[in-house]
Amino acid sequence: MSSTAPLVNNRGDLPAAAALVALALALRGVALGAQPLWFDEAYSFHLATRPDWLQYARFDFNPPLYYLLLRAWIWVAGSAEWALRLPSALAGAMFVGVAYWAGRATGGRIAALAAALFAALAPLHVYYSQEARAYIFAVTLLLALYGVLWIASERFLRRDFVVAAVLSAAALQFHYFTALGIVPAWALAAAKGRVHSGSRWSRAALRGCAAGLATAIPWSGWRLYMQATEGLYLPDHGWLYDLWEARPPFLHLVGSWETLVLGGQLGVSPVLVKQVAAAELPGVVRWMAGSAAMAACLAALLAPWLRPAGEPAGRPPGSAPLQRAATSLPMALVALVAAPVLPLWWASFLRPVYLVGRYDFLAFPALVLLVAHGIATLATAGRIGRGVAIIVAVALGAGMVSSLIPYFQAPPTGTQARELAAELDRVAADGDTVAFTGLRGVPALYELSRRGYDWADGRCRSRAGSRSFACRLFPREMEESFCYNARRLIETPGAMMDDARALVALTEAPAAGAAGGSRSAATKTLWLAFGGGNASASGFTPTRVDGELVAALRRLGYGFARKTDHPFIYGFARPATGGASQ
Repeated sequence: MSSTAPLVNNRGDLPAAAALVALALALRGVALGAQPLWFDEAYSFHLATRPDWLQYARFDFNPPLYYLLLRAWIWVAGSAEWALRLPSALAGAMFVGVAYWAGRATGGRIAALAAALFAALAPLHVYYSQEARAYIFAVTLLLALYGVLWIASERFLRRDFVVAAVLSAAALQFHYFTALGIVPAWALAAAKGRVHSGSRWSRAALRGCAAGLATAIPWSGWRLYMQATEGLYLPDHGWLYDLWEARPPFLHLVGSWETLVLGGQLGVSPVLVKQVAAAELPGVVRWMAGSAAMAACLAALLAPWLRPAGEPAGRPPGSAPLQRAATSLPMALVALVAAPVLPLWWASFLRPVYLVGRYDFLAFPALVLLVAHGIATLATAGRIGRGVAIIVAVALGAGMVSSLIPYFQAPPTGTQARELAAELDRVAADGDTVAFTGLRGVPALYELSRRGYDWADGRCRSRAGSRSFACRLFPREMEESFCYNARRLIETPGAMMDDARALVALTEAPAAGAAGGSRSAATKTLWLAFGGGNASASGFTPTRVDGELVAALRRLGYGFARKTDHPFIYGFARPATGGASQ
């Protein structure tokens, strides 16, 4: 289809697009607040609400635009789980509308319908549309960029370059890894335009790409400078090595394909949490849907042979199938599917960064268009082709729906932080100290905020004014950056004892409680809310680092004083104040 033709030239276009966007919004709005926030989402909440958010943003690998938008949104809509996730749900529905437009602009009405329906039903897309993170915004902007650049490479208007540069800049402000899609998209558009308009068009494309990429320099440069000059501890990513080495490298690519089509599953995409943490589809469903998606992609690549006539306007002259294939949209889309995936996969042989179901999601926009063009190609390839197109579409749709059913039926998972906050609200007295170890403190502090507490200046204060107690994250790097890194405690002699002394000093400080007056150290309790360990009927065994913290507290005279109803919360005090286990 020529990009100079109207993009909506059929009375059925607008109602069809609106219906698919409505379907997408309905799917993404179902049980939007049912699942508790997990660590990354709680991190988004804290970064968006803290007055000193810049202190934490310098540790973050993502640009600040999403947090600024979320900050404004919380001021309007509040901080309930559904409210934090609603912008992502809206962006996810917008992606479906953009998919319809991009499919219509590059392949016609059948491609538009296929692209929008595939995007609306894709389980991984639904998952990220229900997560309070920036990924869904990034892929929506990437998809719009791909459509605009394809149009620009055919009609050669200056305004298309301006729009594409703005989209590139916006995508980079949501996630830096979008550069893995932005750069090859501009390069492909420049190569295609060069065939028609020579080097002048290529130079214009290069300037547009450079303008978009340049917008990431100020923030990323400041962040790198702060890290270099302050000697900051970055997150401990040892778990990435464990995930990378848990399976042969090639199977990570297979897992990405399966996850992009069918969403997260047990043993395939371990970084996906909430409903999909324990999801497991039958092998026949996985094979059926994966094969259908692969068949659609192959059909798109074989389009010059399956549909030798009726080339879109703007293609270079010549009727040889190989020449048509080399300059086709499907070849460009294959490159855009591979571009965000292969560099991270190759880099992981040196330092693991590849995560199935996480950064490979940046390949999803191109995959949507590639599958849609394959179905459209089959549908226009005669009676047999139409029959195959129906089989492919039904098999793919059935597989995705089969994955969505258990996704929506899953009960709330990851409720430990919610239970932790409820128990602390019950047992922590005015003037006590609570120390969260590991990663669980960040979502637990969010849950405390939902129970009426504000966390600021190292204290949790009841908005009703009835209670105030110290709330600290351990190790202290967690409180400074929300980045867990116990390397300092392990490698630096005396570091554990220093941190333990700081907790004891905080507990024994004559800080006034919310009710007025000041409690003596003899009546205060230091509560440890452990972020990990093994709780069983025979007792609780903390992690290595947490066990060393308990040992350090004992050397400082703090022993076990109180047991709670939560297996990960224990009270410590000096012997003079410690009573029998309750």
